[in-house]
Amino acid sequence: MPENKDNEERKNEFIDAAEKLFKENGIVETTISAIVKEMDVAKGLFYYYFKSKDDVIEAISNKYNEAFNAMMQESMNKEDYTERLQQFVNNSVKSFRVLHES
Repeated sequence: MPENKDNEERKNEFIDAAEKLFKENGIVETTISAIVKEMDVAKGLFYYYFKSKDDVIEAISNKYNEAFNAMMQESMNKEDYTERLQQFVNNSVKSFRVLHES
């Protein structure tokens, strides 16, 4: 029997699969068909969550922007300016490392 998943979980699976394929094959070379094949789902399910490949790209960008903004907000919670600056630099490097390694 097929596994039922909630909308947010399934959408995140599409985002993760697309991101993986974009890294392996490039954005231009990755098709919607390749994304649904990677997930072993019907193409119509993709269109339930996204209008186009551009929407998936935007979702990936939003994922990283939200993580980056959360880390930057953490930097601003320090009282000392030097600590805030150091935390900002550390978080910037960490966010780019995560982006590169994932």
